[in-house]
Amino acid sequence: MDLTISEKTIGITLFIIAIVFSSSYVTYASVNPTESTILSTDRAVLNALIPLAIVICLIFGFILTFMRSKTKVEGQILVVRKILKEDEAQVFDALIANEGISQSKLLGKIDFSKAKLSQVLSDLENRNIVMKKKYGKENRVYIASWIK
Repeated sequence: MDLTISEKTIGITLFIIAIVFSSSYVTYASVNPTESTILSTDRAVLNALIPLAIVICLIFGFILTFMRSKTKVEGQILVVRKILKEDEAQVFDALIANEGISQSKLLGKIDFSKAKLSQVLSDLENRNIVMKKKYGKENRVYIASWIK
């Protein structure tokens, strides 16, 4: 069994750790303001390091949760775009700008015949780059989930 943990999961976990540490730190500081078992220098170091650790957890949590996933998607789009033919790239770009558009509306966005658009979409669907879903009498076209 292959266990993979997404960056988003790690980021959310770091957020939770930061919240737990900050709440326990505030509780500890308010309950034990002058505990004599800890030397004053140790207390000063502890008072400086815990907030720093909380801030670091929040920063990395934010980066892993929000920033990295967007960069990863943009990278995947660029890689896919490099392997596409010119006609396929035109359709792919239109789909990125109009996710879930109907096939008939997509025809109005690009300068292809109905038959050519249908053939290009079938080729992209066979290569698992786009998905067509029936919506009434129309097909709606989406970028494949592994790309986004």
